[in-house]
Amino acid sequence: MFADLDLSACARVVPCADYPRGLVAAAATAPDAPWLYTGGLENHPAIVRRIAQSRLLWGNGADVIAKIRNPWRVAGELVERGLPALHVWPRGNSPPDDDGRWMQKPVRGAAGRGIAVWDRIRAAGKALRESHYFQEHRGGVPLSALYLGLPGRTMLLGVTRQLIGLSEVHAPPFAWCGTIAPASVPAQTQATIVQIGEALGAWAGLRGLFGCDFLLEAGVPWLTEVNPRYPASTELVEHLLRVPLLEWHRRACQSLVASPSGGCSGRPPEGGTTSVIGKIILYARRNATAPDFSRFISRPTSWMTDGDGTNDTLPYLADIPVAGTRIIAGQPICTLFASARNDEECLAKLVRRAARIETRFV
Repeated sequence: MFADLDLSACARVVPCADYPRGLVAAAATAPDAPWLYTGGLENHPAIVRRIAQSRLLWGNGADVIAKIRNPWRVAGELVERGLPALHVWPRGNSPPDDDGRWMQKPVRGAAGRGIAVWDRIRAAGKALRESHYFQEHRGGVPLSALYLGLPGRTMLLGVTRQLIGLSEVHAPPFAWCGTIAPASVPAQTQATIVQIGEALGAWAGLRGLFGCDFLLEAGVPWLTEVNPRYPASTELVEHLLRVPLLEWHRRACQSLVASPSGGCSGRPPEGGTTSVIGKIILYARRNATAPDFSRFISRPTSWMTDGDGTNDTLPYLADIPVAGTRIIAGQPICTLFASARNDEECLAKLVRRAARIETRFV
């Protein structure tokens, strides 16, 4: 969609201006090969189905998407298994209570887009034009869990902290704007997160990498959404665990293994890195033009090819817009990365880096 500069530096890029409808035509120009989707394409199962008709899909098809993206069915499944589940208001009407106890959410939402607290102001305003539903409103720390769906089982790979609606990077309310990994959670909380992933994976037939978003309140992880594809936290978890997760995804989707080799848990393996790593999305505060950031592009390196991890580094800047690109207020600009000793230090470093980058836009 954006044809970012750093992507073009390491891969052939086919721009898709008419996103997502133009993806079908764009895919037709690609070599004969398997494909996978990311972003919010789970909101367009018809497009997933069309592309999957002509090439092998490494991921979850339209039928699986229809099950796992139905909030009423997901909540019912969790209740039936005795797992924590947020109440979802019945279809067809709005909740009578407008005191902030409900959240209004698009059925085809992603990254926090369109989410709002259902209060008197919202209830008296214009209704959300697209299909939406109402989910119980709870507080707590936003978390995300990364899983791998395998034949007959689901593995928890990692738990991360989500950054939501931060004003420091001009993110809209409830908008996802980054991730810090790993997230430290109590053992019982992690056990419940494992159970939820296993239950949904078995019920919906999820295969490969997928993610679940939670709100952690008083030790209870309340599921808010399921993302049945490669989640944005994957690269950070992969960096911490030092395992080739995209290869694991491929093998899981092709049923090549009952269980991948190598250590795997919700925390970094013993003897691995103990630092906290994170990324943050900088949003445009006003209309701006992208400067030349080509100096931030470096030759991609991988610890997976060297074997000892000595050259495993995070980029400083990623998702780099092409110089001269006009960015509209509210759009994402780029992604900043950082590592630190703890969550607070990592977040502060990310915010400082975002502020420095922002000064370069005119």
